[in-house]
Amino acid sequence: MTDENIKRYCEPEALAEVFGCQIVNLDKIKYFIFDFGGVMVPSSNVLKNLLDLLNTDLKISIQYQDPFFKKLKRRLSAGILSSREFLVLLLDKYYYSKQNSVKQRALPEKKVNIDYYLELWFNMYCRFTHLSPKMEEIVHHLHNSRFRVVLLSNVYDIYAKGNNLRGFYDIFDETFLSNEIGLKKPDIEQYRYVLEKLSADPHECIFVDDKLKNLVPAHELGIIVIQFESLEKFKNHLNLLGIQ
Repeated sequence: MTDENIKRYCEPEALAEVFGCQIVNLDKIKYFIFDFGGVMVPSSNVLKNLLDLLNTDLKISIQYQDPFFKKLKRRLSAGILSSREFLVLLLDKYYYSKQNSVKQRALPEKKVNIDYYLELWFNMYCRFTHLSPKMEEIVHHLHNSRFRVVLLSNVYDIYAKGNNLRGFYDIFDETFLSNEIGLKKPDIEQYRYVLEKLSADPHECIFVDDKLKNLVPAHELGIIVIQFESLEKFKNHLNLLGIQ
């Protein structure tokens, strides 16, 4: 091992107080662990768009920041709820309760076609979500540079289905999906779970995520972390680490 393989990697000034400078020994790095949404694919507003359609079609008012809605999203991401169950609970709360109100009891209840909105949701996600060719190229380059490349993603089952069907997960050596393992970022137990399954030491891993809150627990465990802000900035991060 030469000194050239040991890098003092420092985050930009804005993150310096959070992560400081991280010592990276490239000879010991075995794994690159990537987030999916916001890193491998651009962030999308598919669920928010679906919500807008539900509000318009059914003349209801579900707010994206509503605590009940946010609770259902967390349970969906953790695999506690399926996408179908998520929609059923959402409509029970915001649509059928309105239909069953005192003023509406004399009117026949209008049933919502769950299958229609599930298919619409799935098609919207597939239409607007595309794997970044440049990030895919970087993943292949990392493979060729002897690293194992892992996916760690908070994901809904309906999105995971679309990603699997289009082969988005095929480029990774291992995939850890929140809806399958029942743990989600930024729960520190998710990171411990991944390290255990990989039989990896934290200092053997580099974790890339676009959200600061997801990087903090990984850093606390000793994993090298990189915040993904743009493709060009990420390439610069790799260059700083000595990976051309």
